[in-house]
Amino acid sequence: MLRRHPETGRTALYLGRRGYGYIEGYDVAESDRLLDALWRHMTRPEFIWTHEWRNGDVVMWDNRCCAHMRTAFDPRLRRRLLRVTVEGDRPQAADSTAGDGGSQQ
Repeated sequence: MLRRHPETGRTALYLGRRGYGYIEGYDVAESDRLLDALWRHMTRPEFIWTHEWRNGDVVMWDNRCCAHMRTAFDPRLRRRLLRVTVEGDRPQAADSTAGDGGSQQ
């Protein structure tokens, strides 16, 4: 559930889409409670950035340390999305005993 960012060394939550996983070694109810708490934490308002789109905008993010989603948009407007995926390393597990100077939210 925690991964170490290969460039910064910081720790980040590594969760799949909500509803598509469980925590190994926990019963389903216990796993759901912990995952719900983690999702509530990482989606707190102080951790959310919302982009106000303007024509010509380009937005990039690092999937190794952030979650992302889109909100509803006016279906009458043209929406053009180009996706580029950069091949990288496999996720590195975070060592719970290693200090990283703070955690990535």
